[in-house]
Amino acid sequence: MKKFSSNFKKPTSIKQLANYLLAIVFLVVIFIYGSIYHKAQVEPETISSQNPTISNFTYVSEPEWLVLEKDLKARSLIVANLDAGEIYISRHPEVFVNIASLSKLMTAVVVIDNLDLNKIITVSQKAINTYGNGDNLKLGERLSASNLLKDLLVFSSNDAAVALAEGVGYNKFIGLMNQKAKQIGLKETAFFDATGLDEKGNFSNAGDLLKLVNYIYKNYPLIGSISRMPSVTFQSVDGIYTHNLSNTDQLIGKIDNLWLSKTGTTDNAGECLILVYRLENGQAIASIILGSTDRFGDTLSIYNWFKKEEKLVQ
Repeated sequence: MKKFSSNFKKPTSIKQLANYLLAIVFLVVIFIYGSIYHKAQVEPETISSQNPTISNFTYVSEPEWLVLEKDLKARSLIVANLDAGEIYISRHPEVFVNIASLSKLMTAVVVIDNLDLNKIITVSQKAINTYGNGDNLKLGERLSASNLLKDLLVFSSNDAAVALAEGVGYNKFIGLMNQKAKQIGLKETAFFDATGLDEKGNFSNAGDLLKLVNYIYKNYPLIGSISRMPSVTFQSVDGIYTHNLSNTDQLIGKIDNLWLSKTGTTDNAGECLILVYRLENGQAIASIILGSTDRFGDTLSIYNWFKKEEKLVQ
């Protein structure tokens, strides 16, 4: 029988041995990374978590809610009562997803914490060159932080997000976003830019976004009041430019007692929508829809169902 031969040569020096070991370590790292990446890709299709563990919230099971949940098209979602601290519906709340312009909720928090809203900000070339949704801001245009915040939350302007971040210092601003996330307890969230663009890769999950929404609900009524405005009009400081903006949320005017609204959509994130609204009994319901093919349909189905079955929410 012919013996198997190989071109492999035994190391003849310490340097060669070190190189072989380094190559082996490199291959092991690539294998582990590939395994983790593959798991992240398949998890949304294979994991269904009906009992998420989220600080300050408990899961409340009702068969009727499961009937509603099965018809929703979202990749991941949570429906919760912010006043009672109860989760009624959840789907893959732990799975990492890109969050698109939902990122701007954190952008708004950091703006309010770190900028005088009367501060005048000059729009830079970087701001107007920002990819994606923009409000046609002009190079050198001077706007108050307050009006840029409206642009951010009503029209979801990427230009406004960058201009606001530059009002603090762009890199410093991103650091403050992540610092705030840590303070709130968002352990599965990271921000790399102020807009939520795919190529920057801001990510989170439904569980962490529930914590963020709950924090805003309890501490930032201004974000709620601006985000639910059907439209807004404002001018540059010199009065040369006028901006007339409509809300990106098609459900504005269709949801009673709306408290907060924020849309988001990119190729990787899919269709996303966060709403907070009050039922007739005063309870605040947070609806977090991620990666849907019909975010407005999903959200409206949830709203109509809870409005009809409000007796289940005490």
